[in-house]
Amino acid sequence: LSSLRCIQISPSPLPKEGSMHLFQLDFLVSEEDYDLAQALLATFSKNGFEEVFFPTGDICLRVYSAEREALETLGNQIKATLPDIHMEYTEKDVDDWLESWRKNFLPVLCGTKFVVLPPWLAEKKTAFSDRIPLLIEPKNAFGTGQHETTALCLTCLSDLLDADALPETPRFLDLGTGSGILAVAAACTGMHGIGLDIDEQAIENARDNALLNGVEKKCTFHQGSLEEVHGETFDLIFANILADPLKSMAKPLAEALTPQGVLILSGLLTLQAEAVQEAYARVGRTVKRQVEKGEWAALVL
Repeated sequence: LSSLRCIQISPSPLPKEGSMHLFQLDFLVSEEDYDLAQALLATFSKNGFEEVFFPTGDICLRVYSAEREALETLGNQIKATLPDIHMEYTEKDVDDWLESWRKNFLPVLCGTKFVVLPPWLAEKKTAFSDRIPLLIEPKNAFGTGQHETTALCLTCLSDLLDADALPETPRFLDLGTGSGILAVAAACTGMHGIGLDIDEQAIENARDNALLNGVEKKCTFHQGSLEEVHGETFDLIFANILADPLKSMAKPLAEALTPQGVLILSGLLTLQAEAVQEAYARVGRTVKRQVEKGEWAALVL
């Protein structure tokens, strides 16, 4: 369940500008049904879901779609296992929904170096003159800075820069780049490198964000995984994915790192950190630091 949550609990996809309606399906679940409902949504919901905790103790799992039929199918799938679950459909005007969503999208401060802003808050960057602004358009790709794992990676990068702990003119790799936010952050500090993701939409989103920040010549993005850079080495590697893939990729990631290089791993829960550390110790990479935020952790090796 922890891994499923890591994949699925992310910002809901934004509807396209100009579309008329957005449909919302709320599942009101009891505490005893909470874990099972989460697992079912992680299995059947293509767009992910949101958790809403009410002061009354009630829990709502919320899904959005531009197609009501898709939500009705999802509702039937959940009902098949949890027949007593309460469901509620709501139809919203997209423009109103977008405006409400944007009001709740706040700047994210990461370490001493970075502030993450959506494009509609670009004018706010003057209020953070001592930080590097990262303008990230929130789309379907993971990594808006709002999730703890992304913020942890940016904080680790900020701390490394503060400590002057990276090789001169480092070359980076951002594995599982998502929105491209980590690659963009590295490029904004003068580095150059590559972002990889198996999702074609993520690559398009990452390229847009690189262009938005004026670093499109410092970072390139390609669809694929480590096989795309086989035999190449990097001074800084980000891998913000999941605990199990991180463990299985320990050897090739270690081999892709230069002798004085730094590897930042995240996408793992604190309770998974020890097993990930052990996997990298077996290939000669030692953890210099573990940073935590809530139930999430990042490792600097």
